[in-house]
Amino acid sequence: MLDRALQDLATWFRTMRRGVRTVQLGGRLSSSVRQAELKGLAFGFRARSIAITIVLVWFVFLVPRPRDLYYGAFAGVFFLLGDIRYRLRHDRYAEVIKLGFVLLDVALITTAILLPPPAAPRADWPVQTRLRGQEFLYLLLLLGEAALTY
Repeated sequence: MLDRALQDLATWFRTMRRGVRTVQLGGRLSSSVRQAELKGLAFGFRARSIAITIVLVWFVFLVPRPRDLYYGAFAGVFFLLGDIRYRLRHDRYAEVIKLGFVLLDVALITTAILLPPPAAPRADWPVQTRLRGQEFLYLLLLLGEAALTY
């Protein structure tokens, strides 16, 4: 049943993409476009991995010891989400998978920004002040990833 629902969703995405395209691509041109898409995905994965590594090193120097593990765990989950999405790039539902992982990335960034770390001092400050600390780096990571996603 889930397989059928994914297949219907993939068919819907394909028909929507065809509606936007004005010219149907030939066989050789279509394979060239697919190769360019795959190269772009590989570049995006490498850039994402480098950005996550830079943010992780930045956390080590910026955040006090008990909380850097909390933020490091978020960086590890970001890397795993990107790795899984990269490994599933040849799946027949690759478009749906890519969109699903973008939603997971947004949910993870929202969680990283809004939930205070467990070892943080408890202050009853508004949520807006959370964007002034280390959580802002995750927002920069999202913007960089969004630029490389599409």
